[in-house]
Amino acid sequence: MNPSRASSPSSTRPITALAIACASLCAVVVAPARAAPVTDDFESYAVGSFPAPAWKEFANFFPPAPNYVPPVVPSMTVVQTTDAFGHPTQALQSADVPAGAGSGVYAAQATGMLLSVAADVRTLRYSNSNPASVLTWQDTSVNVGLWTANVADAPFIAIYASSTTHGWRLAYSGDAAVGPNLDDYDLGAAAQVGVWYHVALELNRQTGSFHSLITDIASGTVLVDSTLLHPGWTPGFDNFDSVLFASSETSATLPPGPGSATISNIGQYDNINYAPVPEPASYALMLAGLAALAWRRSGPNDPNAGIKR
Repeated sequence: MNPSRASSPSSTRPITALAIACASLCAVVVAPARAAPVTDDFESYAVGSFPAPAWKEFANFFPPAPNYVPPVVPSMTVVQTTDAFGHPTQALQSADVPAGAGSGVYAAQATGMLLSVAADVRTLRYSNSNPASVLTWQDTSVNVGLWTANVADAPFIAIYASSTTHGWRLAYSGDAAVGPNLDDYDLGAAAQVGVWYHVALELNRQTGSFHSLITDIASGTVLVDSTLLHPGWTPGFDNFDSVLFASSETSATLPPGPGSATISNIGQYDNINYAPVPEPASYALMLAGLAALAWRRSGPNDPNAGIKR
């Protein structure tokens, strides 16, 4: 061995830099950190206003279909109310609109393999939806979910309070072009009018695991702690690039027909938070960037570069 070469700082610098890069990457892969959560308690908005620009109007997303009720905008506004313990708070509330107009807000989020969304929610009024004329997930008083805003059939997964059963359910509606189209699960707990619940949903896009957690805030009682696996799931089914909070009465039509809802759902939302864990591809990009940095710092200036050993 040539002692001078062995002790040359320039010859060890690339190896050291790459070692640090690899060690950094391994640390991230072993314990990937969730991105800083996005939170909103609606205290910063004026009462009576729509919470822009953080949130976008869901009622405007789809043009009204023939015989369906046109949207009313804004479909949700910030209100002064009380929390589960009677303390004053501001919350987001769906408007008292004609049945079928629908209401909701959505916001973009970075996609990832592990997605979570949570909120405090309360049903103020259920619609008079006819269970015989509508699927349970189509008429909801409150909805805490993940959504794909740029796909025509709008894939989503959501925990919701059904206005036909007055109970908590989990629905998944996928992109029919790439995977199974619909699943709907009874979570086995009542969703009472006037009660604040903390609702949390976590989706593992790698495994198709849906974790639902619902707690009665005032009592601290956990009502639902359920993990469901979607059969035949693959990570490519849906990216879910948005979070969605909405109410709907799909059974309402113009003119009202047999079984058509005539009263809209009204719900409230507070203390929303959501955050993804980055895609695995992000780690590869990170390694590539670190390796390139190591080469730039030492490669071109290394007097031993190009020497065959």
